[in-house]
This record gives sequence, C-alpha cells and structure tokens, in this order.
Amino acid sequence: MFIDWVNNASFILESAGVRLICDPWLDGTIFNSGWKLLSETKLRYEDFGDITHIWLSHEHPDHFSPPNLRSIPEQ
Repeated sequence: MFIDWVNNASFILESAGVRLICDPWLDGTIFNSGWKLLSETKLRYEDFGDITHIWLSHEHPDHFSPPNLRSIPEQ
C-alpha cells in the first residue's frame, strides 16, 4: 500500500490498482474565509484522471468542499 499526503486531511491511498483520495480540499478558503490551507496543494484537478475513488469522511468544509468537487473533471 502507498500513502501520499495531499493537503490538510487529504491523502491518496493506493493498493491493488485502486487510487482512493480522501477529503479532497485542494484550494480556496472555508468557514467564511476564516481558514485557508497552510501550503499550496501540488495535486491539480487534472490529476484526478488517475483517481479511482473519492471518500468523504464527514461534511465539515475542510473535508467536504463542494466547490473543489465541482472542479474535478467529469471524466
């Protein structure tokens, strides 16, 4: 199994052909612009072509970001 940190609470877990990203908050601010990421995310939305699954642990905006999810290319 391979684990790669993305940002904040987001990781990519890879095993047996599955690439799962959890809690993808990649950019922007949350909590009425009260929180921002401490470092720039290297993963880009175009990189989601290699992701096979997305897992959202819960609905707090630093784990479930609708603007970020809408930015993921459909394919």
